[in-house]
Amino acid sequence: MKQILKLSFVLLFAFATAFSVSGSSASVTYNGIDYTFFYSGSGANAVGEYAEVACQSTSFSGAANIASSVSYQYTYVSGYDSQDNPIYTTRNLTASVTSIGWRAFQNCTGLTSVTIPNTVISIGNAAFDGCSSLTSVSIPNSITTIGD
Repeated sequence: MKQILKLSFVLLFAFATAFSVSGSSASVTYNGIDYTFFYSGSGANAVGEYAEVACQSTSFSGAANIASSVSYQYTYVSGYDSQDNPIYTTRNLTASVTSIGWRAFQNCTGLTSVTIPNTVISIGNAAFDGCSSLTSVSIPNSITTIGD
């Protein structure tokens, strides 16, 4: 039984690592833009809370159309079969994109324009610092906070 539990833990850790899961967040890429997806709960009770643009890629180029929401495929152990092998269940969790994170597009010299949906309420510090080709950013009325 210890061997099975140990193997299950190793497999679960490897599985979680492959999907960039860290606590209650996960990395999601949509249309070439990276997001951090935050969720609460676990297993069948997991719920998408919000998502943040976290591009962190200096190779992004062209127009960035920020998504208003993103989905994450959340996989968890929902039970065990008759031989104590884990049964995995996958659910799609969805959350609104509410912020553009700190240094999200920093030094993306190929970024030319950004369209921000009205679900976003904050733009973090240095979000567009060093974006030398950036010529236009559409900022909706929903923005309440803009960092330095």
